[in-house]
Amino acid sequence: MTQSVPGNQQKENELVRRELKELVQLRDEIRLKLHLAGMEAKSTWADLEKQLEQLEERFGYEGDHIVETTQQIAAELRNAFREFKNRLI
Repeated sequence: MTQSVPGNQQKENELVRRELKELVQLRDEIRLKLHLAGMEAKSTWADLEKQLEQLEERFGYEGDHIVETTQQIAAELRNAFREFKNRLI
């Protein structure tokens, strides 16, 4: 049985889906550059990737009941991904 999601909750869910999509895209771009990176960068990358996996898992479990803190975590992780990507360039 599918539950309907109130409009505001649906908008929040869509925002989080977009955040996750952007994070996955950044992850894929970084993966392409990692083969040139040193061990420290690879360690930092492993930590960041684990955080993304945890965020994706959290969204999957909470689904329609996504909370504001998840959006904050996604924003912080996106910034960390961008900073890491810029260090690889």
